[in-house]
Formats: sequence, structure tokens, C-alpha cells
Amino acid sequence: MSAYSTHPYTVGLLNSIPRMGRKRRRLVPIEGVVPESLNLPEGCAFGPRCPKFEEECREDPPVIEVADGHVVRCRLYA
Repeated sequence: MSAYSTHPYTVGLLNSIPRMGRKRRRLVPIEGVVPESLNLPEGCAFGPRCPKFEEECREDPPVIEVADGHVVRCRLYA
């Protein structure tokens, strides 16, 4: 995992990947229901499923550069 792969959505995706050569274990799902692409929630599209959700997440998230050429749209990095 990249040092910059800390957005809650990215962490959830990476934790959902089966790993070869490891003991079998349950996959870790991302809780909640994926919203319809034509009916996204206000603010952060991942907000309703995010374990770090706060009311501020209902606002449009800022674009923040966390490394050269690597940006996130999440208030956690503001």
C-alpha cells in the first residue's frame, strides 16, 4: 500500500483484495450500499459508507495535493 493510500475508500478497497500465500481469511467488505451513479449523495460520494464520516462530509470536498501529482478529495486532509 502506498504511503498516500489512506483515503477511507482506498483503504477499504485494498483490504478487500484476497492475498495469495496467506492463510485463508474472510474478506473485509466495505459496509453499506453503493449509491446509484445518477443519484449520488451531496458532498463526498463515499460519505454514507465511510467509517470516518462527519457532517462536514455533506459539503463538497476540497481537492488537496498530498504528494507531487497525487490528489485526494477529502476533508480529512484539509
